[in-house]
Amino acid sequence: MPDAMNILSVSVESDSSILVNFEAYPDADFVEYGVYRAVEGGTFQEVGIITEQNNTLFSDQSAGLDVRNQVYCYKVLVKNSCDVFSDLASAPEHCTIVTNASSAVDAVIVEWTQYMGWPVESYELFRVTDYNQANAVSLGVFPPNVFSFTDTNTFCREPI
Repeated sequence: MPDAMNILSVSVESDSSILVNFEAYPDADFVEYGVYRAVEGGTFQEVGIITEQNNTLFSDQSAGLDVRNQVYCYKVLVKNSCDVFSDLASAPEHCTIVTNASSAVDAVIVEWTQYMGWPVESYELFRVTDYNQANAVSLGVFPPNVFSFTDTNTFCREPI
């Protein structure tokens, strides 16, 4: 049985796209990767098949993705030339982060969910006014056990 692939990262790319980046299967008996997704705590279902061994990026653009409100978890399995898949139950799982912002008087409160998949050293929070990451301004680096920040460098005079 081939080992499941190690996922390097799961990133929300836009409101309708999640990018899964994983290590390549090293052996010659490769047939395909199976990419599986579950809503956090749910059952994993196959959402993609990749037949190129060196293609280790999967862009999930499935209809109905709700990245603003829902955590999605991924696993990547391998099928070998003996028609055997990696074990889904023991495959490493990586999950997206959901970020929410709410207004307060002269502040914006930002909260996020924990990244699941590998130990987090820190979280870095950026402020952008649109999806142009070139204009991002760092608001700080936070330890792995902190999941909120209150930004007081705002112009809100009352809650919205």
